[in-house]
Amino acid sequence: MRWATRFGRLGGVHYLDIQKLADETGGEVLRDKPEELDQTFNTLITHLRTRYSFSFVSTNRKRDGTVRKLKIDLAEGIEKSQGRLVVKARKSYVAPKS
Repeated sequence: MRWATRFGRLGGVHYLDIQKLADETGGEVLRDKPEELDQTFNTLITHLRTRYSFSFVSTNRKRDGTVRKLKIDLAEGIEKSQGRLVVKARKSYVAPKS
């Protein structure tokens, strides 16, 4: 599959970069090699156990269907008290359209 993707790119065929998609949407790509599956599943379980979800309601009430940027930052000093943290989140969302 990797070689097909590389050859397709050379020929100008449209392709989907899964790592780029994961980065833009706050996801992650884990290794799928059979010899690394134990470590991959342990990583997955650790990430699921330490994950937080939250939501918000935008103060922008316009229902215009536009793409709006999101930026999530940690409060100052939080890393010092909690240790190294990683924030994975989408970079934007599409506002509802009426």
